[in-house]
Amino acid sequence: MTMSVAEKLGFSAKGPETVNAETWQQWCRQHPVLARFDNVDGLREWVRSAPVEESGEVLWALAQLAAEDGGDDLYAARWLAWILLGGITLLGRRLRGVGDLDHQLAVALWLEVRTFPWRTRRRVAGNIYRGVRVRVLTDAGRSCRREDPGRHLLLVPSPLDLQPFCPEPPDEEDPADELAALLDWACDNAVIPAARRALLQHLVQAWHHTDAQAKRGPHQGLLSREVTLEVARRSGLSTRTVRRHTAAALAALSAAAPHYSRSA
Repeated sequence: MTMSVAEKLGFSAKGPETVNAETWQQWCRQHPVLARFDNVDGLREWVRSAPVEESGEVLWALAQLAAEDGGDDLYAARWLAWILLGGITLLGRRLRGVGDLDHQLAVALWLEVRTFPWRTRRRVAGNIYRGVRVRVLTDAGRSCRREDPGRHLLLVPSPLDLQPFCPEPPDEEDPADELAALLDWACDNAVIPAARRALLQHLVQAWHHTDAQAKRGPHQGLLSREVTLEVARRSGLSTRTVRRHTAAALAALSAAAPHYSRSA
C-alpha cells in the first residue's frame, strides 16, 4: 500500500528528491525548530520515535512551508506527504472497497498537505489523516462516519492526541477538531466574526477545566457562572458581555447549521 501510494505521488523507494543546502537553510531560518537537523532526509526516521510534542512542532513547520497560503513550497509538501505515508497505509486498510484506492489516497493526501490550515491547527498528522479519510469516502459516495444514533457532539477538547507518524486512524472525529472545523467554516462564511470564534474557544477551554462538581449544577455548560467568570478574567470583558456575545454566536451557528458541511 505505502509504495503504491508513494508511486502515485511520484516518489522513489527512498522518498522525494532531497532539498539543496540553500533551501534547507532558508527553511531553518523561517523555522528554527528544523535547525537541529542537517537536512530533511533523516526527518522521517526521527519522527517515528520522537516525543509527540517535539515531532508535532517539526511537522507543523513543514505544514506551514508546504501550504499554498503559507510557504507554498512543493519540496516541503512532498516531504510532509512522505513522512505521513505510514499512517496512510493504516487508513487504507480501513477503506478497502473504495475503487482505485491508492490513487484516491494519494490525491487526498496531496490536497490535505497543500491546504492544511496552519494558522488555526497544530496537530498536523491527525488532522491530515482525518481530512484524507473524509475526502476519500466523500468522493466514493460513502458515509464519513459510523451510524450511531446515541452519539452527540460535545464541544469539549479531547485530551487525546494522535501519534504523528503512524497513528491508528480514528473511526470517529475528535470533538475538538469537529469544533475547529465548524468555527473555521462559520468565520469563512461570515456566520460569526473572528472575535466571537475566539470567545467560543476560550469558553470551551474554560469549561474543560471547570471543577466537575460545577458541571453537575443547575447552571452548567458554556454559560455557567464559573466558566464566564474565568473567560471574563482572561479577556478583560464583563461577564454580561461574555454571555451576550456567546448567546449571539450560538444563535447564529444554530441558524446556519442546515448549511454546514464538514467536508466543505
